[in-house]
Amino acid sequence: MLIAYLKASIGEIRRGAPDARHAATDRAGRRGASGEPLVPAADRGAAVGGGHRYTRRARRLLQPPRRSWWQAVPRIGAHRAQMLVSWLRRHARSIGCTVTFDIKTADPLALPVKQTVEAGRGTLVPLERLAVPRAHSGAQAFAYVRARHDLDAVRAYLHRHSAQQATQLAYRRELERLLPWATVERGTALSSMSVEDCKAYNAFLAAPSSAFCGAPASRTSGRWRPFAPDALSPESQRYAVRAILAAFAWLEQVRYLAGNP
Repeated sequence: MLIAYLKASIGEIRRGAPDARHAATDRAGRRGASGEPLVPAADRGAAVGGGHRYTRRARRLLQPPRRSWWQAVPRIGAHRAQMLVSWLRRHARSIGCTVTFDIKTADPLALPVKQTVEAGRGTLVPLERLAVPRAHSGAQAFAYVRARHDLDAVRAYLHRHSAQQATQLAYRRELERLLPWATVERGTALSSMSVEDCKAYNAFLAAPSSAFCGAPASRTSGRWRPFAPDALSPESQRYAVRAILAAFAWLEQVRYLAGNP
């Protein structure tokens, strides 16, 4: 459907760009009853520019800032995104610009299995390197979201915020703190957390154990820890709770969780 729309749009530009340019120029010279131009001054230059305007718009549309842009577009997976980019490259002359980006199919929130580390006491890693014991993975949970276990469900939630990078990073930080705490400290899956578990985590946020704290380090370093040495401020603790509640609300909405603890 999208490709058909783009084909039709390119056909219109081919057939009508010159006429549209003259028509826009004519409109730029018309004035209303008050004597004001019918076309705003900001648009009159673009109208006269004609083809350049189409090129600028096409470039803004076709040069997304991230190679994984397709993850934030409903109903477009990696395969369809690759087909779309291939088609756009074939029609680069008609569009007026060249599509230079490629499709990045690797999930930035999940490294290959061989590079993941199972969470345990003394072994804490960021979300993209995290693996959880099967007994605490929530692998048997039923849901309407395609998630094999809790990690997949969390990543699906984070992918919803791919277009808002700051928000995604903030939510990732809170969830990669919660997941290892649940499996290591409480011995439970995220999807099996109870009201009592949530209360215990609230208390943990006020005073994280030393095993979870450390100086800033690279996410690939064995010295990485989810919490900084300094205690979280009350405001940061409240933000963490709100972020987790939002994630749980979505997981409940897609029927991954039976309820929001």
